[in-house]
Amino acid sequence: MTQETILHKKGGVSSTIRRWIGISSQFALAQGFAQAAGMVVGLVFVRTMSVKEYALYAMCMTTLGFVAVGSDLGLNGSLAFFWRQSLAAGHAVGPWIAAVRRLRSWLFVASLVAGITLLVTSPVASSAPLPIILVNIVLLAGTAWRQLQNGISLQLIRLEGQQGLSFLCEAIGSVFRLIGAGVLVLTGFATAWFGLVVGILGVTAVSTALKTLAKTSYTSTSEVLPEDWRELRRYLLSVVPSVLVYMIQDPLVLWLAAKQSGDTTVAEVFALSRIGAVMALFGSFSYIVIAPELARISDNSRFLAVLATCFGGLATICTFIIIATCLAPQVPLWLIGPRYADLKIEIVICLMAVSLTLLGHLIAISNRVRGWVALDPIVSFAQLCLILILSALWSFDTTRSVVMLNLSLAGGVLAGAVATLGLGIFRAELVATRSVVTAKPD
Repeated sequence: MTQETILHKKGGVSSTIRRWIGISSQFALAQGFAQAAGMVVGLVFVRTMSVKEYALYAMCMTTLGFVAVGSDLGLNGSLAFFWRQSLAAGHAVGPWIAAVRRLRSWLFVASLVAGITLLVTSPVASSAPLPIILVNIVLLAGTAWRQLQNGISLQLIRLEGQQGLSFLCEAIGSVFRLIGAGVLVLTGFATAWFGLVVGILGVTAVSTALKTLAKTSYTSTSEVLPEDWRELRRYLLSVVPSVLVYMIQDPLVLWLAAKQSGDTTVAEVFALSRIGAVMALFGSFSYIVIAPELARISDNSRFLAVLATCFGGLATICTFIIIATCLAPQVPLWLIGPRYADLKIEIVICLMAVSLTLLGHLIAISNRVRGWVALDPIVSFAQLCLILILSALWSFDTTRSVVMLNLSLAGGVLAGAVATLGLGIFRAELVATRSVVTAKPD
């Protein structure tokens, strides 16, 4: 594979538009189905599980997210950065892939232990029988490990330009999740552990599809030299603080809500997040489509133009969804069932928080692709201080207060990402990583 096939060349506007339309159409078809399937599965769970079971399921899924982020810590994102740097310089990519796989495996063990500790010490889990908790932990660990392996493989085939294949593999996983949800309805196993069974069924299907269909030009068998580890460590030391803050935020908020308010608030907050997950389709677009495309753009002005277009489009879509929800909040609330029909103001606040989070993550992903991460530790420290101060002063007595806290924290994430982007545009030397690709040529 040559550099020409990886990095964008300056070409006609019409060819660029056709390329983006093609990728977006594939994404809309495959991810639209995947997100619709995920929404259906999530709604089946929220409408069939009791409040107590759904609160336990919420804590399990929050722990799964904690482990997923903790075993990544920006490593998957670093692949896009080093891919861009290595191929632009004509250097090997294999050592970076090998280093990422190895380091993620080590991090998985540490984050799993921390996540399990978070789960078993939560008030929601402490009231459940020990055998049920143990079953949930085993299912959670298996799902997290499969997700880790799938995430790396999907990122690699996307960086090679095989977005369509990655969409297909994820769609296959969605089909199996739908089948699992159907079994749940037919059998009446409306429990947290069976919800986790449905999840592990889906990620196993994705893994099988990847092994069967995906063919990548790069492997992870390359020797990782000491200088490779140094460059990776230098990059990660900049981005890890922000990832750690992101990793602890949601579990901490939900844990405090469970401690102060109990199962009902936890279930309501997580049920609202199921509606917010519909908007996660656009967050997936940022990570799955926009980030790999930006990684293949070497021209700075073109990079910023594409980013500005994507940001404007995402902001417009989010604004439209929020206005529609303000006018008819009963429509999305109907999806999650009559238990949550009174959360009309809360659903609007929840979608506002999701919107700010999506915009902030789009900017943050773009900053990392460019390597503008040198000030991330400072930005992350400021966000951590915001989380700790607000958590200490905040009341978690009601669902509305919890979603208002999420909105405030999401605003902080967006502000930090925009500040970093502004410095990257006008004073790049202040935020650019000093990491330089040193991998040996193939």
